[in-house]
Amino acid sequence: MDAKATLRGLFSQILQGEDIVRERAIKFLSIKLKTLPEDTMTKDVEDYVFTETKKVLEDVTGEEFVLLMRILMALKGLQTVSGRQQLVELVVDQAFLEQALNPADPDTVDRLLQCTRQALPLFSKNVHSTRFVTYFCDHVLPNLSTLTSPVAELDIQLEVLKLLAEMSPFYGDMEKVEANLTMLFEKLLEFMPLPPEAEGENGENTTERRAQAAVQLRGMSPLQLPPAGQEAA
Repeated sequence: MDAKATLRGLFSQILQGEDIVRERAIKFLSIKLKTLPEDTMTKDVEDYVFTETKKVLEDVTGEEFVLLMRILMALKGLQTVSGRQQLVELVVDQAFLEQALNPADPDTVDRLLQCTRQALPLFSKNVHSTRFVTYFCDHVLPNLSTLTSPVAELDIQLEVLKLLAEMSPFYGDMEKVEANLTMLFEKLLEFMPLPPEAEGENGENTTERRAQAAVQLRGMSPLQLPPAGQEAA
């Protein structure tokens, strides 16, 4: 089988086909690539997949973005530090981190959350989350109370703090550390009000989830929060 010729046909359908054809081709590609033997998935073939997928990523839906990122993350040639860094840069472009956040637009908020979730597995001590953590501190935390959730049942504030907690250990060198730490501490105080004396089951669950987020954030290193009851230094 000429893998590259087959892939060329698939990508042609993805880039030029009708929506239903495009959708089916992307799903087929995400499944089929996993089954190809190593002697078929040569470096040349992987490079072709990477190049063509970048073209597709220029205009995708949220679901397509997730599927395409899974395809790229599975490529052997992108398992290296430099490969993961390339993937992070792709996600950065998709997240529009050069633009200010519109907290009232659920689509914009959803895009940022989707991109952050896709980037999380790529971060390590060698692949930093600096761009994302900085963006969250500069644009998301100041608007935490006004964020519009893309899904009704999603606790958007909790989700943002959880993502920030998971990213922060890998942020590397970041400017304005002291200012960002102070803002984070203040937002955490707002987010963790004292529970009322009588709280129903749902309230207890919410308090517990928020407490878990607080514990995660307090453990961030080197963004160390001060002990409870003390102000940020």
